[in-house]
Amino acid sequence: MDTYVYVDGFKWLDLAALAAHVWPGLAPIRHVRYFTARVKAPGSDPHMAARQQTYLRALRAVGVEIHLGTFKLRRKHVKLNGLPPQLPPYTSSIVLSAEAEIGKYDEKGSDVNLATYLLRDVAKGDCSRAIVVSNDSDLLEPIRVARADFAADVYVINPQRRAVVELTRAANDARDLSLSTLAACQLPAVLTDRVGKITRPAGW
Repeated sequence: MDTYVYVDGFKWLDLAALAAHVWPGLAPIRHVRYFTARVKAPGSDPHMAARQQTYLRALRAVGVEIHLGTFKLRRKHVKLNGLPPQLPPYTSSIVLSAEAEIGKYDEKGSDVNLATYLLRDVAKGDCSRAIVVSNDSDLLEPIRVARADFAADVYVINPQRRAVVELTRAANDARDLSLSTLAACQLPAVLTDRVGKITRPAGW
C-alpha cells in the first residue's frame, strides 16, 4: 500500500520522518507534498523570505514536492468610536472617533491545493493511504470524500494545541504532534543539492 503525506506549513522538519514517527505502521512513506505560499517579508524581519526559500530548497533536496499558493493583501476599513465613562474635570468634551485601514496578508490556495491533490492521488489510484498534517476544518469534506468514494485510508496529524474535532472524526484516526516528535524529526543542519550546500538558517 502506498502512503502519501500532505503537509500544510512547518519549517526545517523532515516531513517523511515526521509522518513515519507519528504513524510507524504506515511507513514506508512513498511521497510527500508540501503546501505553502511565498511569504511577504515584513520590515521587522527582512530575512523571512530568504529563510523560507532555504527551507523549500532543503525540502526539494530530500524529494518533497512543493505546491505554492499566494499571499494576498486584504484591506479593511474600521471605524473606531469610544467615550470614556467620566470626562476629566478640565475638559467639557472629548472626541474619540477615528477611521483606520487595516491591512493583513492572508494565505490563499494552500488548503485548496492540498484538498485537490489528495483527491487527485486517491482517484488515480496512486495513493491508498494518506497522512494529512493540518488542523484546517476546510479539509473535512475532502477527507470524507477520499474515504467514502475512493476507499482510501486517511490519517490526520494535528499540529496545533487544540484539534478540530470534526476533522479528526472524519479521518480513520488522528494523533497530536508533540514537541518531542518535532525535535526528533529535524532535517540535518547542512544538506546539499545540485547547486551546493544548504545550511539551516540561524535561529531555526
